[in-house]
Amino acid sequence: MSQRIEVTLTRKGKIIIPRDKRNFFPEDYKDFTINDETVHVVPPHDEPHIHLSKAEWFKAHPELKAGNKLVIEVIELGRRYMVKLPKGVKGGV
Repeated sequence: MSQRIEVTLTRKGKIIIPRDKRNFFPEDYKDFTINDETVHVVPPHDEPHIHLSKAEWFKAHPELKAGNKLVIEVIELGRRYMVKLPKGVKGGV
C-alpha cells in the first residue's frame, strides 16, 4: 500500500503541511517533484507549506478553491510525489 496524506488547499494554491506529517517530505527548501514539477517546502514562521499556484497541474484545475481536500501520494520518498483530487471530487481518483 502506498503512503499518502490528505491535505487542505488554502488560498492561492498553498498547501499547509500538518506538523505530524512534516517528515513525509524532504527538509526545508530541498527541491522535490510533485506531478513532475519541481517544488520545495517553505518554512514560514507559522507552518511549513508548499506552493502549487504556479504548477501546471494546479492551473489545469481551475475548479479548485480554498478548502478543497487533496491527496498527496509518495512515489519515491523525499524525491517524487503525486497530488490528486480525492474520490468524490470531479476528476478525483
